[in-house]
Amino acid sequence: MKTNKYTTHRMLSGMWTTLTVVFLTIFTIGMLKNLGNIAFWQDEGETMQYARTILKYGYPSVFDGRSFILLDTGDTQYDPKYYFKYWTPYLQSYVAAIPLLFNHGIADTFLIRLPFALFAIVGAWGSWMVFYRLGYPKFALFLYSTLLATSVQLYLYWRQARHYALQFPLALGLVYSYLNLGKRKWNILFIVSGFLFYHAYYPGFIAFYVAITIHAIIRKYLDVKYSLKPLFSCTFMLFVLNFPAYFLLHHYAQRPSSNPLFAFTDYLLELNYFAYFKITALSLIIVILYFLKSEKLTNFKQILNSLLCSHKYSLILFLLIVGIVPSISSFGVQNPRYISIVFPFAFLLAGTSWKKLVELISIKLSISNVGGKIIGLIIFFLLVNISHPGFPSQIKQFYGELNNVYIGPVTGIVNTITGVEKPQQRINAASSLRPDLLIATNFENAALYGYMNNQLLSYFGPADKYKYGIRLPDWVIIRKDWGQEEYLRSFLEKGNYEKIKTDYCDLPYENVYLVRTHNFKTVIDCPDSKLTLYKLIK
Repeated sequence: MKTNKYTTHRMLSGMWTTLTVVFLTIFTIGMLKNLGNIAFWQDEGETMQYARTILKYGYPSVFDGRSFILLDTGDTQYDPKYYFKYWTPYLQSYVAAIPLLFNHGIADTFLIRLPFALFAIVGAWGSWMVFYRLGYPKFALFLYSTLLATSVQLYLYWRQARHYALQFPLALGLVYSYLNLGKRKWNILFIVSGFLFYHAYYPGFIAFYVAITIHAIIRKYLDVKYSLKPLFSCTFMLFVLNFPAYFLLHHYAQRPSSNPLFAFTDYLLELNYFAYFKITALSLIIVILYFLKSEKLTNFKQILNSLLCSHKYSLILFLLIVGIVPSISSFGVQNPRYISIVFPFAFLLAGTSWKKLVELISIKLSISNVGGKIIGLIIFFLLVNISHPGFPSQIKQFYGELNNVYIGPVTGIVNTITGVEKPQQRINAASSLRPDLLIATNFENAALYGYMNNQLLSYFGPADKYKYGIRLPDWVIIRKDWGQEEYLRSFLEKGNYEKIKTDYCDLPYENVYLVRTHNFKTVIDCPDSKLTLYKLIK
């Protein structure tokens, strides 16, 4: 009988592992398939632009000798002497510079995004190994991989040429090495991960480091033999390495939030919608209440000690991360993509707490562990669907996007200027280079510049640095609802411009990377107006 139970346990354990591999493979395919489908939008264009200046100067510069590359107004965003960029995380531009270098400066959409997607894939598979080594059950890891592979919002963030995907493997390296500090290899990994994480996204690094610090203090409080010395020494090294960037790049001057409390509340609502946060919170509360009752824990220190020791001291650390990252981010400008690093850790907490909840249900109902897990899975996905409206339809729409061509306003502008014969086709970066063109527009100029390597007239750039003299822009593009119309129309009054009305829709962005407003297919029936371009007749 015992042999049969052991054999059944091994078979189920192998099944959960196999299913985990299947869902991680699905995640890998979802990250890579049709990666170059949608053209770069404004922020990705910035990444690509600074990658070009890195290849030219060695550092991200807002001035490439011909054009200023600015997304927002404000002279404090760049150094007035050397033009290096303040505030913006640097690692993303260095990562983008690698495919740009090997592709001879041609900004192929797929190739530029590829290293970012690979970071996400390494993070996904690496997280499975890390969480398994930390003692998380195979059933919980199966649930984790399921949520990871079906999170459409996470795909939309991590398939961009931005810092969002870079953070995950670096954060894993930081927390896992912290939990093993004391040996040389883990100390080195902690310093390397921390240094790169800081330059991938410094607010995210700071939030993780605050969580680690609080965790270390709790651990010391509960275990006087625990040594803080390795953490202190590694912290000193990270301080030495990162302080110059913190000081020189004005990282302390990030724009503040007008209402941090409101931003934090908004973040929790976003987590509920995008990261299955409601089911995570609900199952955690039930498990903790039952745990407190069954274990008869009578004081705060006992409770902390029980939580701290769970899964090799990692469970309470991940709980701190899920709470602290949105809290720290709330002091800056609020945007849900800035906390996408929280999603996988929330998924793990959901899987872990639900696994424990299934066990409690099995005991209460006097059913087998296998039966309890099957019932638990059905209830779990029903609750996911309830707490995450449109869950199945989003997956279906995203699958459709991966199998079709998307055409947005940036694609339309580049195709119109470069005169492609088949308008509804993707940008061909190799044939889109137009270095002699001077273009003036009020939005997504960064993306246009990335593809065409043209010259830009920037409303934000200091006019005395341009070398154009009295030259008028070859193209004027006035995107709807982005202002600066008086500035742009002044060029139309000075020169002879042909008005070109296209068949492309003048949408607010090339695409919105927020699942609720994301266009999963090309918009044909324009909700407002068509793109209009003005070409200078010489």
